[in-house]
Amino acid sequence: VYAMRATRAEATASSQYISVSAHRGGARKAPENTMSAIKYAVDSMSDYAEIDVQETSDGEIVLMHDTNLKRTTGLNASIWTLTYDEISQLEEVIAYAKGKINLNIEVKYNGHNQNIVKKVVKIIEDNDFVDQCVLTSMNYNFLRKAKKVNPDIKTGYTMKMSYGGLEDMDAADFFSVKYTYITESFVEHAHSLGKEVCAWTLNYQGDMQRMVNCGVDNIITDDPELVRKAVSYTHLRAHETD
Repeated sequence: VYAMRATRAEATASSQYISVSAHRGGARKAPENTMSAIKYAVDSMSDYAEIDVQETSDGEIVLMHDTNLKRTTGLNASIWTLTYDEISQLEEVIAYAKGKINLNIEVKYNGHNQNIVKKVVKIIEDNDFVDQCVLTSMNYNFLRKAKKVNPDIKTGYTMKMSYGGLEDMDAADFFSVKYTYITESFVEHAHSLGKEVCAWTLNYQGDMQRMVNCGVDNIITDDPELVRKAVSYTHLRAHETD
């Protein structure tokens, strides 16, 4: 679907190209949600670096997946109680990524960040980055807010499972679904609506090959290089049996 890196493409469900997203920048190869992870994602020729953003107590938008810093830093504190210190900022990452790699910016909901969407969209707009990113969230209302502020920003609804009723989700341009729940029929249904399907988070070759066979448009992984090998292998096997 994304035939060229650092550009945004429209939904083309018939495309044979499967784009690769480095999960949290490539968490198997570098510390997650850090500049070094983003640099690895670029070096590995990923199409996207998937990052998570939250808001600090002083209103800074920073890269962080968990609501608590204990797992990644050893500090037992919630993100919304801290001021910005040494956590990578979204603007810093965008400045580096511009012209190099697209970003999948996942906006996390923690109950303390009602205005985060407007702030993230403003950062995207101020850095002229609309055409080089997508904005995703498990909070569908966040996608509604993003579309209301800027309809040109491409949005994705992150889901832990696949289900019906996709027709009513106008605020989502694509669906990002946990791979264990993705079936070929779900992908076909999404494609019939002009929506793309991203599969997350895959780190084993067999699972990657199944997603290729299901026809997904993007694979989110901690190991982008392995995805490239798995996709190439699956396509090669398909040509051999034709």
